[in-house]
Amino acid sequence: MSICRALLAEGVPLKDFRKLAEAMVESAAEQQGETYSLDPIVDGVRKRIGSLIIQSLVPINMPLPVMTLNAELERLLTGAVSANGDTAYSVEPSLANQIVAAFEEAARPIKAQARGFAIVTSPGIRSIVKDDQAAVPGNARPVF
Repeated sequence: MSICRALLAEGVPLKDFRKLAEAMVESAAEQQGETYSLDPIVDGVRKRIGSLIIQSLVPINMPLPVMTLNAELERLLTGAVSANGDTAYSVEPSLANQIVAAFEEAARPIKAQARGFAIVTSPGIRSIVKDDQAAVPGNARPVF
């Protein structure tokens, strides 16, 4: 139930529950022997149902607009998350504001077309975007 709640909070559709249940079982099996943690299981489920997430963003046979971070910035953020271990305080507020402003600027043309799009990041950086939903402009969802 917690997995479903976490996915719903991110706007992930639960309409193909069979595929979702299979993804949950596979992701939980990967965590066997480790201390139970919801985030790795949810990340594993998200990876396995990526096509469902994308279908909720754009109609079939239409390209999905994608936003990514500059590789150097992503490395910097990954280092900050690794060093702090707590993503809630990993990024300096002024840097976070600059990242949000850059996402908003890049998203403006896509939003003007009323289209969905994805923000694709590494899992550690994804959690920063996920934790600050205000940083996710328009119809974007951090996917994968």
